[in-house]
Amino acid sequence: MKYLKKFELFEKKEEKYTGKNRIILLGPPTVGKSTISKELGKQLGLKVLCLDIVNGEVIKDYSDKGRIKTVELALTDKYNDYILDFGGGHLYFEGVKDMIKDYKNIFVLIPSEDYELSDKILRENSRVVEMKMMIEHILKSLESDACEFSDDKKEMLIKIAKKICDGGKGELKANEIPKASMDKFRESLEGGFASVPNWQRYVNLYTKKHDKINRSMTDNIIEVFTEKGNRRSKSSIVNEIIKKLK
Repeated sequence: MKYLKKFELFEKKEEKYTGKNRIILLGPPTVGKSTISKELGKQLGLKVLCLDIVNGEVIKDYSDKGRIKTVELALTDKYNDYILDFGGGHLYFEGVKDMIKDYKNIFVLIPSEDYELSDKILRENSRVVEMKMMIEHILKSLESDACEFSDDKKEMLIKIAKKICDGGKGELKANEIPKASMDKFRESLEGGFASVPNWQRYVNLYTKKHDKINRSMTDNIIEVFTEKGNRRSKSSIVNEIIKKLK
């Protein structure tokens, strides 16, 4: 019996979850969908598609219509046997819920069943909050008399930084970031700074409204953190998902 169980587990891992049985991971930004989907892919021998990337085919259009097109592309036969990491916000666009409502292996990753703890964890780990802090610091550094750049360069970079601060698309290379900001955020800014249009709208996609939308999609709710607020191991989360696969 012991060996039979091992065989059954191996057999399950080798299955291809295609069509309406494909695996979809939902959840708020920074909860760990990308990390878990990659590990899950390794365990099951499946490729992973993150809807925030989609191989550059559609994601360059950051409008609502562009995001919906991204979902439509991900659900085509081209990605029929992929695990789908839905990113942090695609589910909230009009019509997307109906596109996946009949899928059998949808999982929602949440920090905790406790809404207040979830909200606290997400705010502490939010990449968008970090971006806001960095770009505001960069702008302040550029406007400072102590900034090492020439006046012409400062003027050009200040325009870019202000555009980003207002929620626009922009990019600053590492050598265009003042030393004061680089020293403060070196680990995050070594590759430069880049934003997409309307990036600030994703500052908190875990309101009670978003939480309700996520949970309405499935009974497969996976807590990512323990009651004490510590992140669970990848293996424990992945094993829990595998056990619940249909």
